[in-house]
Amino acid sequence: MNILITGGSHVVALNQGFKQLNQAGEVPASLEFRVRPLGGGLSFSRDFFCPRDDHVEITHPKFRAKFRRIPPPGVTYDVVALCTALYSRPVWNKTDWEVYGIPGFAEDRIPISNSMLKRAIYDDNKHIIAFLGHLRTFGMKVCIVEGPRPFRHNIEVKRTGPDLVKHIDTLYRALTLEILNREGIGVVSVPDVALDEDGFMLESYRHRNPKDKTHGNPEFGLVMMQRVIQYMQQSA
Repeated sequence: MNILITGGSHVVALNQGFKQLNQAGEVPASLEFRVRPLGGGLSFSRDFFCPRDDHVEITHPKFRAKFRRIPPPGVTYDVVALCTALYSRPVWNKTDWEVYGIPGFAEDRIPISNSMLKRAIYDDNKHIIAFLGHLRTFGMKVCIVEGPRPFRHNIEVKRTGPDLVKHIDTLYRALTLEILNREGIGVVSVPDVALDEDGFMLESYRHRNPKDKTHGNPEFGLVMMQRVIQYMQQSA
């Protein structure tokens, strides 16, 4: 089975985990992986591709430096696994949350409706869902590999407020999973053992650079790639 894992910058940790497994001889011979990021996760909320007859042309200038098209000429992928779509940070990291709040959260701020929040979540994911849909028309299976959930040490979490971030992240995941389930798109999710009691990532999985507020470390990549391999074997 030929598998492409791509998506946002969290793919870097997945690649580190894959290399550990590969060096240890723990990648089944039946699974052939290419693990390469497409670009920054915040850019997936805008139009980044154009569908063609037998491929998807990548139109985002920075993404094109990695892939001009998927699949590339002469290459066939059985599965494309995208590491994005359940990444709620583009919605809750805005400085607007210093001014606005959701009813029941940050009551001292100007309230916006849950309907408006849901609209922002749908808009954030609409291009990703369309991208996966077009890949399926070429006979490829598609799935989502979840990146890290929010880390408590992230200054953006502290600025927006942990309770509000948790609310947004929970709603974001619920709405997105509903869409993915309806479309028949599988998900490799972060295991509960990697989360604290409130659903934030354990600090043991944070990036080794103390200035990095969002990315996971090689240990996170290892955990997720073990789950990816298990998912691929079960769905083969």
